[in-house]
Order: sequence, then C-alpha cells, then structure tokens
Amino acid sequence: MDSKSLERFLSKVEIDEKTGCWIWTASLLGSYAGFFYEGKKCRAHRLSFEHYKGPIPECLDVCHDCPEGDNPLCVNPEHLWLGTQSENIQDMWDKGRRSIDQILSIKKPAVISFEKVSEIRELYSTGLVTMQDLADHFDITKGTICKIVNKQNRIAA
Repeated sequence: MDSKSLERFLSKVEIDEKTGCWIWTASLLGSYAGFFYEGKKCRAHRLSFEHYKGPIPECLDVCHDCPEGDNPLCVNPEHLWLGTQSENIQDMWDKGRRSIDQILSIKKPAVISFEKVSEIRELYSTGLVTMQDLADHFDITKGTICKIVNKQNRIAA
C-alpha cells in the first residue's frame, strides 16, 4: 500500500489495549473488515497481512489468532497467519467460531472430469483469471483449484 492508502487504512482502526487487536471500525465485507483499495472491495485483514508481512500465496487463506479468540474485525498483522482452507476451517472449529451448520454449508471439493481439469489448467495458465475466479465459475473450492493447477489432485471422471 502506498503511504496515502496506508494512512486511510489505519484511520479506520482502533487498537484494543487489552488484546492488541486492531479493530476495524469501517465497512464490512461479509463478517470481515472491508476496505476499498485500488478500485475494488478487499478484505482488510488480507491487505494488512500483505502490507506488513508480504505476499499471500494464492492457495492460502489469512487466518486469525487473536489473544481472546478469533476476531474477524482484527487487522493486526501479528494476529494473522497463513493456512490452507482446511487448516482455517479446522482452526475455526477448534476455537468454536463456527457451528456445525456453518461448516457443513462450506463448499466441498468436487469430483470433476478430466476435461474440466484440463480446462481449469488451461484457463489458469493464461494468467487472466485467479484461482478464486475459477472456483466461483466451476462452483468448487479455491483449495481444489489450487490442487488442480499444481497437479496435486486425484481425478475421477
């Protein structure tokens, strides 16, 4: 983030002296902090991680680990870590942040054809679409897309 964007970002944060959480006080994107950056709405905790800690590999989620339990409104980079979607779901479950109904509603990896796998790999190789774009288009998880493009999947036709 450039200095002007960072200043605007930090103006939307209040620090909780007890927990050290940087509490987002502005708009939301779902249940997470939302920030308009470079012409699009972004999750503020992801921007914070990228700014303070570096790039986020496309296959990974930015997960919370706040002192008093996960806080989706926290953007403190010291409370953020990278994990796979499975690790993030397990972490939420372990911390009691999600009910069984919420966990069961999360997209499950799909069994897809060889043709779809080839199409996904070809589309991704163009550099014009992200893994999230492909996950949304094919209605499968980003984790599954990551495994497909990195040839880590077991494919059944």
